[in-house]
Amino acid sequence: MRKQKITVLILMITLCLTGIWGMKKNTTVWGAVIRVNDVIVPHDIPAVAVEINKSSELITEKLSRVFYTVYTDTDTLHIPVFWDVSSVNMKLAGVYTMKGVLKLPPEYAFDESKSLQVQTTVSVQYPDKPDINIYYRLTAAGIYIFPWLKQENFDSMEAYLKKESGQWINLTEEGFALCEEEGLYVSNQSMVVGNTYSLLVTYDNGRKQTNTLRFQYQKDGSLKIYGYQHSLLGNTQKPGKIICSYDTGDEKYLSRCAAYAVKTGGSLKQIEKELKENVRLRVSTAETFENTAENPELILESSWDLSRVNREKQGVYKVTGSFVIPEGYEVSDSLTLPEAYAYLSVQKKGEPQINTYSMPMVDLLEFPILLDGFSAEERRNIQVYLSENEGNYRKIDDDLVEVTSAGIQIYYREILKKGQNYQICAVYEKGSTGIYSFSYNDAFIVNEYWHERNFSDREEKDLPDIVQKAPASSDEMQGEKEENLNTGSAGYHYDNSYGTDNNTDGQNSSSNKASDAKSAEISDTENSVTELSTDTITAVSGERLLLILQQNGSAKFEKQGISVTFSPDTVNGWKINAEDEIQIGIEKTSETAFSLRIFVRGEEVTEVPGTVVEFQTSVFSGFKSPETVKAEDVQGNQYAVNYQEKQNVLRMEINQTGDYFLTDGKSESIGNQTDEESVEAVSDGEDTGFTEEESVSEEKTEQKAEASAKQFLMIILTLPAVCILVAAIIFAIRKKRR
Repeated sequence: MRKQKITVLILMITLCLTGIWGMKKNTTVWGAVIRVNDVIVPHDIPAVAVEINKSSELITEKLSRVFYTVYTDTDTLHIPVFWDVSSVNMKLAGVYTMKGVLKLPPEYAFDESKSLQVQTTVSVQYPDKPDINIYYRLTAAGIYIFPWLKQENFDSMEAYLKKESGQWINLTEEGFALCEEEGLYVSNQSMVVGNTYSLLVTYDNGRKQTNTLRFQYQKDGSLKIYGYQHSLLGNTQKPGKIICSYDTGDEKYLSRCAAYAVKTGGSLKQIEKELKENVRLRVSTAETFENTAENPELILESSWDLSRVNREKQGVYKVTGSFVIPEGYEVSDSLTLPEAYAYLSVQKKGEPQINTYSMPMVDLLEFPILLDGFSAEERRNIQVYLSENEGNYRKIDDDLVEVTSAGIQIYYREILKKGQNYQICAVYEKGSTGIYSFSYNDAFIVNEYWHERNFSDREEKDLPDIVQKAPASSDEMQGEKEENLNTGSAGYHYDNSYGTDNNTDGQNSSSNKASDAKSAEISDTENSVTELSTDTITAVSGERLLLILQQNGSAKFEKQGISVTFSPDTVNGWKINAEDEIQIGIEKTSETAFSLRIFVRGEEVTEVPGTVVEFQTSVFSGFKSPETVKAEDVQGNQYAVNYQEKQNVLRMEINQTGDYFLTDGKSESIGNQTDEESVEAVSDGEDTGFTEEESVSEEKTEQKAEASAKQFLMIILTLPAVCILVAAIIFAIRKKRR
């Protein structure tokens, strides 16, 4: 009987232990792992010069500011590169390649299949014997840096460059190189792609020199090193003095480089001064224009003959500018330098005219008009009208035209069509300018002519009345339309204007449009709102915005090449009244960032659900691969950016105003969709659901829950066995005592 009890007891103990072992085997411990979404690899990594027989810690110390940028859902980390210095022999002078990798802290996880690796070069050098055997470059600045050990006598150093089969040129003297304590700086403008060069530096006032670095300047900007060995400096030469070519890139603008409006009897001295300062020509001693160490560019100033301008008689006068050859230089017999032409429009004060134009920069036309005596408010109220092929006059949209103290500027590529004829004029409170007629084709403006207008044209009803203020209500606006139509305003279309056909707020791509903060302020009157536009801000009345929404189905604004489209639901959520003021601010804040701000009735709006932002890839130059662009707001929230290759446009959807930052990164599909499905879903404004990261996270959560359930079940199943075991032990002890 006793043996049976012992056997039963052993069996029960075995059963209990088996349950416990099984429970341990199937239990999984889950730790807190932070997922890394993206990593930015460092670029333009410095090369390093260190002293021979010193500690290799000097290398890592000099590279301590080289970081990987790591993005998680909540944080942005800057993790130093881990450098493997074992490849550098600190006891032997020479050049070594050293590699570095990203080492994440143990609590971070990154799914990259291959390790992220970078490299740089190290030059082990003797003190007081500088070498230029390694380099790195600052890509954005176009500078190559050849590091050496810190020099105390760098002021006595000079750099020399020699093209293959050429002679040495003093780069320092010509302004293409600079010797500093930590190294040699050389401009990429000193070289031509494809050529092979030799480079050396003299020091101690020419008594000593470095070895000669021989390399080829490659198309991608890198230097292909052929060798580094001793060679003599040899003969040097100065750049030539015979001008053989000029920069033809700006030649077409010389035909109409400037235009001015001059008051009858006024002085021309300031105009002549501005023409001399602004109109110049770049020339070179090379057969084909270049700006290199061997053939550095020379900038010629201009001289102007204004003697033919009759300041007492109204009209347009063409003046000629020639380029002055500096002393010691001469022009090759085979070269004829171009002439420059400017136009001066002599006008009476109070009778501004449009009768000539200039092209100060790409995409911009400037029509000079005399606005002496016009206040800033009166200039803002000037409206510009254009007629195509003798059709009805239409007002040019405010975002495509700007009236300054010097005249009227229009962004013609958004307005003019090649092969068409146009008439342009401007209306102000007491009259209108003359009508300037022209044809637009590949030669730009041809067949130009002009006929004068005066104050009496207001009685002839040839032009519509000026509209100074935005309408305060629909009834007032409709009444104004009917009044103007009843006066016989040349069939003017009040429901349309140049620049609104594509439902945009205009494109302000010119870099010279001044953005004064005060010009963005909205002047309130009791019943009206002054509508303004700068290069970053548009201010409109509630009446105007509601009309845009009614006619176009959405409200789209564009500044600096960035367009923002608001849905009807978003705009309706602002509860706009006709007399309200709405201010939209869109600004490119850097080459990788932009900002969106909205004020309704002076109060900032932050929630803009379903808002679409679009921009050409050329608007931001801070990234190289449009297919992998990502966006992030100041809170660290990530936004999908979709690349539409055919239109070369990047598109993203946002839900709030603020600052947004763009980065290059590895593209990630949305959910389980393909790339095409993801783009289509976002384009339709539909919710794309969970991302792949969220799906993985959800799967892990389910796995955890399942494991916990198994663990709990095992405990429940094991409890009876444990209880039986305890009871058996107690029973045996009591039996023994008896």
